[in-house]
Order: sequence, then C-alpha cells, then structure tokens
Amino acid sequence: PATPEHILHALFYISQTKGVNNMLRSAIRATAYLVRELAALAMAETIIKAVSSNIENSVVTAISPQIAKILSTTEKLEKVNESATSLNDNYAQRIDSIANTTNSMDINQLEGEILLGKHLSLEYAKAHAAIKERQLLINPNSNHPTLNNLSSRESIIKAIKLALEAVEEADSPDLQLKSIMQLCNNRRLQQTPPAMG
Repeated sequence: PATPEHILHALFYISQTKGVNNMLRSAIRATAYLVRELAALAMAETIIKAVSSNIENSVVTAISPQIAKILSTTEKLEKVNESATSLNDNYAQRIDSIANTTNSMDINQLEGEILLGKHLSLEYAKAHAAIKERQLLINPNSNHPTLNNLSSRESIIKAIKLALEAVEEADSPDLQLKSIMQLCNNRRLQQTPPAMG
C-alpha cells in the first residue's frame, strides 16, 4: 500500500519531469502540500503511539517497586494498628481487673493472706519468712536522718533499741534485740528472740 511519503516522492518526481506546465506544476505542489500535512499527522500519531507505550512501560517499571513498598508498609501499619488496639484493650482489661480486685479486698483479708501463708507474690513470701523468723531487714537510705549509709553501727543499734522501747510502751509483747548483722549490700538484719509463752 502507498503511504503518504510514497505519494510525496512520486509527486516530486512528476513535477520535475519535462513537459509539465506551470499550472500542472502548481496543482501538483498543492496536492503535495496536502499530502505532506496528512503524512505529518500520520507520522505524529505513529510517534505518539510508539513513545507513549515506551513512556508508559518506563513509568510503570519505575514506580512499581515504590507502589509495592507503599502497599507493604500499609499492610504493616494496619497490623501495628491492630496490635496496638489489642494491646490497649488488654491493658484496659487488666487495669479494670486490678481496680475491681483492689476494691473487693479489704485490709483484714490481705493480713490474713500473709498470716495464713497464702503467698500472693515473692515480697509476701519474704515478709512471711521474716515474721516467722522474727527478723527485720532494714535498708539504710541516704535521705533518712538516722538510718543512712553514713551512720555508724552503734548509732543505728541505739536508734533501733529506742524504737523497740517505744513499741513496748504501747501495750505490745516484750521485744528485745537478739542480734544485728550488716549485709554486704549495706543492709542490716535485726533478729529478735522467739516469743515466750
């Protein structure tokens, strides 16, 4: 099939042959001009189709990894959001549970837990063992005016004896200091003799 370019070349050769008068030559040139416009339009469409498909493929190839990353990040953020919501709900349930447990217990019930030997935690176990052994663990604090790291052993013993004497005056059983030990972490362990009776 003849393309507009072929027709243009044929018209050019016809216009160059001998025996073509000026009027025919003008008509051929006008036709060639129209054919050239048609050819330019067809070539532009061909170029647009070729370039646009290449550009489209290039753009798709260039942005595909970023789109995949965005989708992956979106999925991860949705999972994180679900986890955070679940964790928040879990914390809310635990706080409600603790609040309900605290409200339902009274002080006498907690005292009974320690005395009956029902251990609620490691701290209660230590407290129960200390009561059973009649021991008192004192952790000197640097902010305390009497029992601090700078106090001498004798001043601490004197302060504890004064405290025991003050307790005895308040209608309590007779308390005496049996022994005192300073532990390696600068804590002191006092021990009272077993109760008589």
